[in-house]
Amino acid sequence: MRWMLLATVLASPTLVGAQELPDFLMDPDPIFRDAPTPYVAPGRSFSLNLPGGWQAAAKPGDPATIELRTVRRNQEGILQIHHMQVPQGALPRQLLLNALDLRLGKLPGFRELARRDVKISGVPASVLTAAYSFQGNIQYPRSLEEIYVVSGTDGYVFHFECFAPVTAAFASDLNAIYSSFVVRPAMAAESATPPPAIGAEPEAEPLPEPGL
Repeated sequence: MRWMLLATVLASPTLVGAQELPDFLMDPDPIFRDAPTPYVAPGRSFSLNLPGGWQAAAKPGDPATIELRTVRRNQEGILQIHHMQVPQGALPRQLLLNALDLRLGKLPGFRELARRDVKISGVPASVLTAAYSFQGNIQYPRSLEEIYVVSGTDGYVFHFECFAPVTAAFASDLNAIYSSFVVRPAMAAESATPPPAIGAEPEAEPLPEPGL
């Protein structure tokens, strides 16, 4: 089941229960792009793959936020990833409700379109899609999507927005970014194979398959 982005999504009831993040709609205007580039955030707080044409840099004045930018159909798409510490046991839905109360609900002409619970690389997350009027001008509608991820005491907020009529052009790139997102890549690699207990016999090497 494909997940519709803001350009095509209809107002839908909240979905209960986490599910794997579905594929986005394909870019209706595919273009030749470079191969994805691995990107690791400062402090190794997360890693992901940057699709061709995307650039990443720390947001000026806010080192906890990484800003990803690209251009599609002469319109810029901006994806900000903000890393923060959250209390143990915090839930993605709590971050979503907090964002609505403190930030998003105050945008001019703000309209929530849908929200749902998902998983990104097995990590619990919540998604909010919405729209608002840039600087209050209804002639410049903006599509907005935020994803809230919680892994232990690490919280991440993905904030994407672009000119509403070209939203679908960014769909496949966003799907590639979200699906490649890894929390604390160095820590994940270190914990992938736990060390043997003290005094334990080393595990025998597996025998090769016949003919190898």
